[in-house]
Amino acid sequence: MRTFKDTLSRWTPWLKWILALVSVAYLAYMLSTRPLGDVRPVAPWWLVPAFLLCPINWWLELLKWRMLCGAAVRLPLKRFIGPLLSGVSLSVFTPNRIGEFAGRVWGLPPRYRWSAGMASVMGSFAQLGTTLFVGGLALAYQTSSSFALTAPYAWWIVLWFGFPVLLALWLAPVWLRYLLRQSKLKLAKRLVRASLRIRPKHMALALGFSLLRYLVFTTQFLACVWAFAPEAELWATLPKLSLVFFWNTVIPSQAFAEIFTRGSLSVYLLGADYGLQASLWLWAINLALPALPGALWLWRSSTQNSKL
Repeated sequence: MRTFKDTLSRWTPWLKWILALVSVAYLAYMLSTRPLGDVRPVAPWWLVPAFLLCPINWWLELLKWRMLCGAAVRLPLKRFIGPLLSGVSLSVFTPNRIGEFAGRVWGLPPRYRWSAGMASVMGSFAQLGTTLFVGGLALAYQTSSSFALTAPYAWWIVLWFGFPVLLALWLAPVWLRYLLRQSKLKLAKRLVRASLRIRPKHMALALGFSLLRYLVFTTQFLACVWAFAPEAELWATLPKLSLVFFWNTVIPSQAFAEIFTRGSLSVYLLGADYGLQASLWLWAINLALPALPGALWLWRSSTQNSKL
């Protein structure tokens, strides 16, 4: 008898492809019904801070990953740079960026891969929770504005749905170890040992790093928007950018189709054609650009390993 889990795993890939095709169709429809506008930036100087913030964005992620690894991975910080960039390179071509995890752990010595992999998973949880929490704030704000709800009602939405998410992430090492200990798989025991060093206080720091990263790439997105639409108002645009990140995280997508998903969300939520250009520039700056040295690092590492 087929269970719900089997049915879900069977239909999830199809759902991702359907959503990808819907995103592409929506973009094609929008571009056919009205002019795209000038693809060149109106105020290109706004792209400068977007580029300058890219290394800061990934530096914060590097510090977060290294902090979660702790004493379990006795390597200097510079040894994490190559694996981090290789993870970015592989994430561009894999669904839900699962290649990021594979690229990171593959680039480290085998004895450190379990601990570094668990640290990477916990860091991803923290970033995911931050995106959902801030997106929930934006969703509550937009809902209260659209339906003329009172401000306290919107904050109650965040209180009942947002803070439990942060609490669950803060205690993630505790409940994750509990679930793993219930499993009889040998793999679970290795994961428990790999997660023993990660405590709630480390997750609190990871959430802080994740929030700083969120502020950085939101600022980058805003700078890309202003490069094409300098007249866009700050406080009217910021909640929409958070909603783009929120729905782009919630909606399942295939590997390369994330570009179209984020592009269609940007066009729909920002209500203007410049959302597509801004989204493409953000993707190029934060993912495509770091993926180039990551691919080079992967090629050099594979070449060196083949000679051993």
